[in-house]
Amino acid sequence: MRSAHRILVELIVEIFDLESRLFRTLKYLVVRPGFLTTEFVEGRRASYLSPGRLYLVMSVIFFFLLSSIAEILSGDMNLKVSEDGKNIEIVSLSESDVESNEDAISTQPISVQNPDNTEQSEWEIVLEQKIEQMVADPGAGLAELIDNLPLMMFLLLPVYAMLLQLFYLRNFYTQHLVFLLHIHSFLFLVFSIELLIPDQSTGLVVGEKSDWVADGWSVLQSLLTMGSFLYCYLALKRVYAQSYLKTGVKFLALGIGYFLLSAFGLVVALVLTLYYM
Repeated sequence: MRSAHRILVELIVEIFDLESRLFRTLKYLVVRPGFLTTEFVEGRRASYLSPGRLYLVMSVIFFFLLSSIAEILSGDMNLKVSEDGKNIEIVSLSESDVESNEDAISTQPISVQNPDNTEQSEWEIVLEQKIEQMVADPGAGLAELIDNLPLMMFLLLPVYAMLLQLFYLRNFYTQHLVFLLHIHSFLFLVFSIELLIPDQSTGLVVGEKSDWVADGWSVLQSLLTMGSFLYCYLALKRVYAQSYLKTGVKFLALGIGYFLLSAFGLVVALVLTLYYM
């Protein structure tokens, strides 16, 4: 039986080794698009964090920040209901306004327009009830939606990989999965940085900002966004080793497909949010 001292030493060594591999992995993830995927495919894996673990770390950081900022925003987010209870507007209300707004929601249920006076189906009635619940507590609805997004993103990864398989038939499906894990890890990192950029919309502004400072942060956000597109293109070029023109055409087509699949996933996550509220 190993002594407690030996176990402690091994644990400390493992922790420092994990930290070393994490920083090494992040360095190559940022500065060399597609490098980690090629290293993994060619069997040089011991020096880096595994794609799955890297994805898990970066996604946890991103969704934690997103959830935290959403909680800040939801504290000031309220829904102003019109006198007839049909029109809704997202506004920032005082505490007294919030109380009157809650009374308006409870006493003036929001109804779905039905000009033909036809009988509503069961799912339409349920949907209307769920929408009323979200209107009554938009912060809880937003939090529930964000809770569903990580699972939805993870479940879509195999579908994204199938899309890549259509464009790169000579490559193995597992290579596409590894590539996507690295790409999403990088994007989670960039999105996390963007969430931390001081901005009025995220509630992270402290004090007054001059125009040139605000413009500087806006430029930084734009550079990060454009840099992400360039990064994905260069990673695609490195991993699949095709010409710049062919890679560009496939990059555009993959981008459209990725957008459509992501939009579908977002709709599914929203439906699940409404269903389980």
